[in-house]
Amino acid sequence: AFQFGRFEKWLAKTFPDCKTMKQVSPEIARRFMEQLTGDGMTANTTNKYRGFLHLIFRVLAKPGRVAVNPWEGVKQRPLQTAHRRALTVDELREVCGQATGEMRGLLALGVYTGARLADCCLMPWGSVDLPRGEIRYSPRKTASRTDSKTLKIPIHPVLAAILSETPAAKRRGYVLPRFAKSYTESGAARVSQIVQAHFQACGIQTEGESRGKRKVAPVAVGFHSLRHTAVSMLRDAGASMSATMAITGHSSAALLDTYTHAGAETV
Repeated sequence: AFQFGRFEKWLAKTFPDCKTMKQVSPEIARRFMEQLTGDGMTANTTNKYRGFLHLIFRVLAKPGRVAVNPWEGVKQRPLQTAHRRALTVDELREVCGQATGEMRGLLALGVYTGARLADCCLMPWGSVDLPRGEIRYSPRKTASRTDSKTLKIPIHPVLAAILSETPAAKRRGYVLPRFAKSYTESGAARVSQIVQAHFQACGIQTEGESRGKRKVAPVAVGFHSLRHTAVSMLRDAGASMSATMAITGHSSAALLDTYTHAGAETV
């Protein structure tokens, strides 16, 4: 509704005589996309507008009497994706060594399981089997898919020691109750800010280089960097591709490759 509403308002102001879908020409479509770019929108956002409007005109082509989809010829803008980087060994030691309380547990889960922020914050004790040395969970990002898998991850001794600090009688509900509450009530962005503040306090620059017309510098180092770090550590340690994918839950070697930052010794 928001995206279509923006298009409607722009259309009423720029082409007031255009009242029906069939009157929207390829030139009008191109002009609207140029306007979004001129307003400073990122390539990712403008591409989403283009994809949505193309879908609307395709689905409503018959009742709207649209002979040619005007968005068909509008090219997508090339993306300038800001990738997270893996932490260096010194950075990893610093951020983990300076962490206390639940932050220590959150970082340990991130490093030793490679799990995403939501899965770490909302990890229930029911998924943790300390006697067997295993964590079982279904990644929330892929839980709705029919091919979703339950990951079985061996618990690293360091992580096991941290988890064991919670008495057995208190191992109920979430492993990290404070972070779970913050995540469910305030959202992922708030928790990410808390983690980045910790990284910054440890002397790590979390912002990357701002490119193009982006007003806000992209995040280069954040909690997701721990996932990159986990993959890199696994590969550096000689773990096979299949073993690494079994731990991180990646569905393809090509996708896993974007997370691999090979160290000099591995090369």
